[in-house]
Amino acid sequence: MRIFRPILPGATGRDRILACFGALAGPVLDDAERPVGGVGLRELARRGGTVEDLMTDALTVTPSEPAIKLTGLLTDGHRHAAMVVDPDSGVLRGLVTQADLLAALAATPSPAA
Repeated sequence: MRIFRPILPGATGRDRILACFGALAGPVLDDAERPVGGVGLRELARRGGTVEDLMTDALTVTPSEPAIKLTGLLTDGHRHAAMVVDPDSGVLRGLVTQADLLAALAATPSPAA
């Protein structure tokens, strides 16, 4: 698991890169620690003034949602991580990445033929 500092919407330049160093994507959080968007390497490669200019919409799920639901969402070529939020407060609890999803699917026993 990688732990990194959340990205704030007003962050610019060096802050964006340092916040994402060692991670493919990072959540952009509001002051209440609720996801408002996400920034990945693809977004950092574009020109823009702030994280808010570059971020994509937040893809959020709750802990009780089936992981299989993420298969289509994380393989559409647009997002690499889903943000897991508390169902009541909307506060970020964690991330599920494409790699996490693949590892879970690989560990799932295949049904007998």
